[in-house]
Amino acid sequence: MAVSAFAFIGLKMSGPDMRNTVQTYYQNVNLADLTIGSNYGLDKKDVYERSFN
Repeated sequence: MAVSAFAFIGLKMSGPDMRNTVQTYYQNVNLADLTIGSNYGLDKKDVYERSFN
């Protein structure tokens, strides 16, 4: 019984640490917020229509 309680507590407490680690990693490597792909490729018109500037 004690082993399962310790396992549950360990899993419950590791969640916030894992989320913090992932958030820090994403910020450090500057991952893309959005990725657009196409089976047929993108031309200049497609890129212009989807630009956010």
